[in-house]
Amino acid sequence: MRHSILFFVFPLLLGIARTGWSASPSLLVGLHIQSTRMDLQYADSVRKTDLSRLDLVWDQTLNSVLEGSISIGFIDLTQSGNPIPAGQSTSGNSLGLGLRVHLYRGDRLHLHADMNYQYADTSADVSGQKVDISWHQLTGEIQADIRVYQYSYLSLAVGSLAINGDESATGTVTAAQTFKNDQSAYGRLGVLLGVDQASHIGIEVSSGSVAGGRIFFQRWF
Repeated sequence: MRHSILFFVFPLLLGIARTGWSASPSLLVGLHIQSTRMDLQYADSVRKTDLSRLDLVWDQTLNSVLEGSISIGFIDLTQSGNPIPAGQSTSGNSLGLGLRVHLYRGDRLHLHADMNYQYADTSADVSGQKVDISWHQLTGEIQADIRVYQYSYLSLAVGSLAINGDESATGTVTAAQTFKNDQSAYGRLGVLLGVDQASHIGIEVSSGSVAGGRIFFQRWF
């Protein structure tokens, strides 16, 4: 796992090393709606975990090569295999930080590397039985955007995921355990439809360690 994440770190470091800080800043604001499934490895089982989430994303251009982002999310988590009923449906929030390095920009091809960190915390309280599920998540990926018409693009990405989390229960049942992701690699295919040069609507599907879909709306200011 550590080596697969490092594979995506090297392009980021390369971009940082070769850039200056002279580009005019610009701001991207996005709204992301996502539904995915992951397998989480607990000590005694692998639990299929469904996530439905709404994220607000702010992306700031730092220079001609680097972008930084921050996101806040609202999450519903479902684990039908959780032995504690209160843990089968939890909700909460997330906070994320991201860094993007533009590796190549051509007329029809755009190649970039991304590293994202996220902390999420969900909980539920059913008849005095409380369950809290929280985790740290790190993803690294490389993505190619291919222009197919004016401001519209086809996107292809491969990435690696690392999750480390904790689940705690208090009430009738008191317990604590840790979990991690069961798989790491994933792939994603998407289309980015340009309303104009600054506004886009995106639709993506993914498979592997993160399987599902996402639709998002974004605009540059």
